[in-house]
Amino acid sequence: MLRSVLNRERFLIDEATDGVQELALFPNKDDDLVLVDSTLPEIDGMTRSIRERNRVPILIMSAKKGYVDKALSLG
Repeated sequence: MLRSVLNRERFLIDEATDGVQELALFPNKDDDLVLVDSTLPEIDGMTRSIRERNRVPILIMSAKKGYVDKALSLG
């Protein structure tokens, strides 16, 4: 759903299926925003790695319901 909304608004999207793929994409990009699913495999330390390379805003999304679940999923 999010992809279709962003496409409709003409945002360019790069997609990764895990944190390793995202980090491989990121150094070569000049992104305006990074959206991260907190349940993405291999995500541990990913936001820290991105932050060390760039000050791009990072929006972390979660399908988890509770605040504790969401906080724990961030590592």
